[in-house]
Amino acid sequence: MLIVEHSVPKPDQSAGARYTLSMIRALREMGWSITMWTYERTHGGRYSEDLEALGVCVLDARWPRSFAQWLEDNGEALDHVMMLWPRVTRDLLPEVLRGTPARISYHGIDLHFARIALQAARLDDPFMEQESAQYLAMERQIWRAVDVSVYLSQEEADEVLRLEPAVAACGISPYAFTEFHVPSHPPATSNILFVGSFGHPPNGDAVHWFAAEILPLIRSRHPHARFVVVGSNPPPDIRALAGPHIDVLGQIDDAALERAYAAARVAVAPLRFGAGVKGKVVEALTKGMPIVTTPIGVQGLVGVDAFVPCSSDPAEMAEAVSRLLAEDAAWLQQSRAQSAHARRYYSLEAMKMSLGKVL
Repeated sequence: MLIVEHSVPKPDQSAGARYTLSMIRALREMGWSITMWTYERTHGGRYSEDLEALGVCVLDARWPRSFAQWLEDNGEALDHVMMLWPRVTRDLLPEVLRGTPARISYHGIDLHFARIALQAARLDDPFMEQESAQYLAMERQIWRAVDVSVYLSQEEADEVLRLEPAVAACGISPYAFTEFHVPSHPPATSNILFVGSFGHPPNGDAVHWFAAEILPLIRSRHPHARFVVVGSNPPPDIRALAGPHIDVLGQIDDAALERAYAAARVAVAPLRFGAGVKGKVVEALTKGMPIVTTPIGVQGLVGVDAFVPCSSDPAEMAEAVSRLLAEDAAWLQQSRAQSAHARRYYSLEAMKMSLGKVL
């Protein structure tokens, strides 16, 4: 199998990279031999080394020849090509179609046009509306050209089929976690945790909205509550939020992230636009960390809204967070429901089963 990625995945910096790494681990366990071509052509450093330790041949900046040359030498031996990201797929798909008879799948991560359209509506930005239309045209062209388009939820695959009934599209289990926590008691803190990469526009908007409109309502009832913001590449406007009641930690390593989860009482994902399955929400489910989010935050997560509070209203979000800060019984009930759901739907075995059906 050839996987065509934008760059070597950095799973500690984005949910999309965590998805790619989950998929690779599942595929390796299923017996696939994997080569990865990186569109960006930079050396992935330790991230390349981590993939190579999993048995992946990584063609980053160290590979001196072109993509077409690699396909000329190896295309006939390929069984499958997985392509990620719309612009990468648009640019390299013609060479793949010329260079190999292998089956081709497109892994959309999310519906880019839909996410940008929601952002355009939120910002009343006509230029973003044009960008959304351009992405829709690009994505439709890709869906028609590949053998199957794969999304992280059946909800998004169904939207593809609504727009292009003649194509093949399906949803798969989006993450392959191997550890599921079932806390025995809630922590004795009032920390409220947000985790998300700031290279992704919905996350910056979410943090600003929560800090301005929701956190003050929570602090009126819980004056010791702290908002802890974790994520790579926080811009100056996010760093400027740091103060007596808000910590902006930026990018931290896995050990520090575990400590941040252990010190938190509640996670939040106050997303007002976006698309696809949200890695931050799934991660909270696996950790048994009660999370409060919006309808955008539970897109594609079937059944989660039965036990995870979801609202786009600041007062309702503040009420849900306040309840989890104050009531141990409510906290434990939600924590256990999240862990059980995650174990069923977001395990390595679940991803292997769903990927097997696609392949």
